Amino acid sequence: MRNYRALSIKQPWLAAILSGWKPVENRTWDTSYRGPLLLHASARIDPDGFDVIRRMDYRPPAKPPVAAILGVAELVDVCDAVWGDRPGFCSCGPWAMFGQYHWRLATVRTFTNPVPAKGALGLWAPTGDVAAAVGRELANMTGRPCEGVAPDA
Repeated sequence: MRNYRALSIKQPWLAAILSGWKPVENRTWDTSYRGPLLLHASARIDPDGFDVIRRMDYRPPAKPPVAAILGVAELVDVCDAVWGDRPGFCSCGPWAMFGQYHWRLATVRTFTNPVPAKGALGLWAPTGDVAAAVGRELANMTGRPCEGVAPDA
């Protein structure tokens, strides 16, 4: 398995990303990294997030999986338009939060089997048994997109 980076995201936000509803992940920090990004469900859930995303017409699972790597996406860009001289100018859509960096995701795909993992702050790389299990999931994907997300042309 090549050296993938992972990002821990609280549920239900990750469920919205994996379902294709949320193509942007909001962060307070920028990154120069672009490429495959493993999507890890944090052990902690954001209880207020359920109400927020229901108001945006997304219905999250009642008990989304936590503490596991659930899929992979391509981090294709990070928008920092809200920090420029034209605050509020951004084409990242309704999920983009003002004052945050908008991590634009594409080609989101779910794993058949969640890979239990502790996770970490920032970008991190799985090691040992977790890396091996992720490698098996990636090998089994063969380009299978998650429901509602078309593969990039």
